[in-house]
Amino acid sequence: MRDRLKNLTEEDYWVYGVTESDFDHAITIVREMIDARTQQYKEKEARVRAESPDVADDILDDVAHYCSGQVILATGL
Repeated sequence: MRDRLKNLTEEDYWVYGVTESDFDHAITIVREMIDARTQQYKEKEARVRAESPDVADDILDDVAHYCSGQVILATGL
């Protein structure tokens, strides 16, 4: 029995769950989401600094705090 188990490949049985290629794809998607959110933040930062330069830092501190929470949830860091 042990010899048969040693020679099993993925084609010999059905695996439920994430495969290695699925995992790599998921990492790629999460990185793309983080990059897109970073770009959104930079655009918002430029707009806030132009519209409200006196309070821009206070506004952006709140936005940065909540955005970093999204990144932590998405990446598990």
